Parts: sequence; structure tokens; C-alpha cells
Amino acid sequence: MLTCRSINEEMQPNQFGQTVMEWWNEIENHFPYVELDAFVLMPNHSHGIVIFTNNPKPVGAGRPRPMGLGQVMGYFKYQSTKQINFIRQTPGLTIWQRNYYERIIQNETELNRIREYIEVNPAKWDSDKENPVSR
Repeated sequence: MLTCRSINEEMQPNQFGQTVMEWWNEIENHFPYVELDAFVLMPNHSHGIVIFTNNPKPVGAGRPRPMGLGQVMGYFKYQSTKQINFIRQTPGLTIWQRNYYERIIQNETELNRIREYIEVNPAKWDSDKENPVSR
């Protein structure tokens, strides 16, 4: 499922891509221990940085329970899949691959390098081996 297309080395999301981006941005509202950092939506995948903090954002009464990356990604994938399948009228259709690639960022230098990778990734799409047009 394509979620966006590259125009002048910039990603332009379609309706499904906008749905994915909306649910990505919703993560912080659902998980008070999470802050979102760099994110890019590509036609067939996405890249994003999730930061877990020790200082949760306030959410109602009581102290929220910390959650792990698995719960965060599960929520994101489930909610975006549910909405895309509603739009397409394809209930139960799989959208995301079963797993995801994760990496623990060790320091500020690595964080900045990964942010830069995410930022320039759209400019590389035209020559990406996964791009059906570049084959």
C-alpha cells in the first residue's frame, strides 16, 4: 500500500498517508511517557524516533504506567490499520509488516545522525531499490 508519493524530493501523503501521520502524532496523547522526535513517511515505509521519558505528561487522575515500544508500535499500527481499512472498506486487511526495526540511540551524536538520515531519506527515494519506478 503506497501512502505518499515523491514530488521534487518531498513526500506528499495521500489519504492513507495522512491517516498514518495522524495516528503517529496521536501516540504522545495516548502514552504520557513518550515524546516523538523526527518522523518521515515514505511510500512503502516510515522512519520515526520515539523517546521514552521519566516525566510523564499529566493525564487525568493517578500516575500513568510506563509502556514499552511494543505497546506503542502496536497501538500505532492497530489504530492506523483500522482507520485505513475503514476508508477502503477492507476490514481485517493487513497493512503493516509483522515486526519493526528498532535501535536504541546511545548518545546525542547518534541521535543527530539518525535525525539527519530521516530528514534526507525522501530525497533518496527516486534511486531507492524499493521504488518500483527506479527499477
